[in-house]
Amino acid sequence: MNQIDQLSFRYKISLIVFFMTFSFFVGFILIEDFAIFNELFNQQGSNFASKRGIRIFFGFCFSILTAVITAISFNLFYASLNRLILLIRSWMEDDSEEEITISREDEIGKLTRSLQLTLFQEREKSETRALEIHRLENTKILMEIQSSYAQVRLNRIKGLDISVFPNFNKNPDSDYMKIVTTDSGCIVVIAGFETSGILENSYKSRLDGMFSLIEAMKDSTPNHMLTYVLSNLVKSQLPGLKLSIFSIDSSDGKLEFGTWQHLPIFIVGRDSVRPLSSTDDIQFPLRENEIYTEITNIEKDEDVILVSDKLLRVTKESQKQITNLITNLLLPNKNGIASNSRETTLKIAKYFAKKFGRNALDSLEIVAVRRTA
Repeated sequence: MNQIDQLSFRYKISLIVFFMTFSFFVGFILIEDFAIFNELFNQQGSNFASKRGIRIFFGFCFSILTAVITAISFNLFYASLNRLILLIRSWMEDDSEEEITISREDEIGKLTRSLQLTLFQEREKSETRALEIHRLENTKILMEIQSSYAQVRLNRIKGLDISVFPNFNKNPDSDYMKIVTTDSGCIVVIAGFETSGILENSYKSRLDGMFSLIEAMKDSTPNHMLTYVLSNLVKSQLPGLKLSIFSIDSSDGKLEFGTWQHLPIFIVGRDSVRPLSSTDDIQFPLRENEIYTEITNIEKDEDVILVSDKLLRVTKESQKQITNLITNLLLPNKNGIASNSRETTLKIAKYFAKKFGRNALDSLEIVAVRRTA
């Protein structure tokens, strides 16, 4: 019996039909021998037609029995299929990841488990495709937002030599970079967020709008404009904002700066490099009384350099390591003095591309400002 139970459903049906048909034929033969050809039908008056009618009657009865048993067998088969269909519907409507266990070990059970596995695989593929489509759509939206402020415009400023790297960047993962010119100097800012989703890029778009309006205040001094910028940043309430910003007056070399990110600003002199930070905070404060800036002076031919914080994530190096690398790279006594600000930005970019690969340039942004008078 155990061997018969292990047979697949189609073989069981074949055996049932065989034994059923064979039994009916044997029964028909026995009935014919003991009923049709006995003395009752051999008596006077019995004829061949009545015998043939009895044969047809029993054949008809056996055919009906065969049809009934076959119908019962297929009803059982279709009942199993209906149960399978109901299971598939329940799997398709069920959003949970919990798998339904099938305990049957017959062919229907095997077919059910096979369909269940196929269905779950197709669901995973569909979810993967949906996530990929969603990711591509988000990337497209991010690039469209980024393209609105991807180009950094540089205006000539008397007494200052300014360069940026790159001057056009459509990578939505990069930081926001802006140079605001005034009659006597400029304001330089690099700002960004830890993550680069649609919300964060919309925040950067708001920053671009704010700095574009501030550009109309060209008659203000750089230091006064910086105070106005910081006050408006507090009012904007941009959580998670990281930025480094400074104002420089070309007439007297006055530099006011604030750093709310990991990397400091770098002042490159004739014989030294000074990394400076105004605070240990790595996010811009949401209260105006928590804003701290510092003021210093730069001499002629000295550079002020900003580097975006994204460099830490791309290189997977610590703040201290990156600061030391930039400081050693820019040491005048060790590597010479760059002839202009553009040479300084390219020097930093080429160094990190060579040391960490070209991927390091994907989110790298550099601003160098040299006082020339």
